[in-house]
Amino acid sequence: MPVTSAVGVDIRRSIRSGRSASAGNDSPAPGEPGAPYDILDDPVPGLPASVTQQGPAFFSIVSANYLAYAITLMQSVRRHHPDAARYVFLADEDPGTLNLDPTLFTLVLVHELGIPNFAHFALRYSVLEFNTAMKPFAVRWLLPRHSAAPIVYLDPDVYVVSPLVEVFSATSDGALAVITPHLTAPVTDDKRPGELSILRVGAYNLGFIALGPHEMRPALTDWWADKLERAAYVDLESGLFTDQRWIDLVPGLFPDVTIFFARTHCG
Repeated sequence: MPVTSAVGVDIRRSIRSGRSASAGNDSPAPGEPGAPYDILDDPVPGLPASVTQQGPAFFSIVSANYLAYAITLMQSVRRHHPDAARYVFLADEDPGTLNLDPTLFTLVLVHELGIPNFAHFALRYSVLEFNTAMKPFAVRWLLPRHSAAPIVYLDPDVYVVSPLVEVFSATSDGALAVITPHLTAPVTDDKRPGELSILRVGAYNLGFIALGPHEMRPALTDWWADKLERAAYVDLESGLFTDQRWIDLVPGLFPDVTIFFARTHCG
């Protein structure tokens, strides 16, 4: 069943069908006109000028096998934020020619991010850990390119169904970070995940995070990168779960963190 967060992001897991990222397949991708399950025909309400003029930057991180998800994600971002910059960071080897639409997003290989001892970094982690550990390093790469704009991370299997007006209103009002919790009400049944499970993996869902153009954004980015260089493991006994567990500390360590509450469990 689809789960929709308060920031207008549908956490439905994207359908693999549609155009592959490889060359030679001309069938419409999900979200493009002519796709068999195209849901993008309805008119989109215009964004307030104050939001549009901020020029947000959206990014995601994928291995090559998830590029189709990233394509669908960025199509949905482009529909609701056509003036936004869009980036996909590829946590993989150079795939060569993919016949990607160059107007949809900028593809950046993660070895270009300047991570110290990159080969050791890559071998240290599993695929999941490696992809999630890239987030602050990608933000650091984006900072000089979008120093005055909000930067938004979305998981590749997220689909944007409406403009993220509340997110950009928060960053315009001075929010350093905007994050969403996994739980917004007590769990009173014996189903999983329960409250103990969420305690282990992190209170906030890092399938989404927005960082505003705040004076503390570089400091937050450097702190996060320092932690994830060697501690992005899935090691529940040690209190670690990828990049996500560290964000539990952010509302206490840094100012102006906005928590958006949803009526559903996001994840």
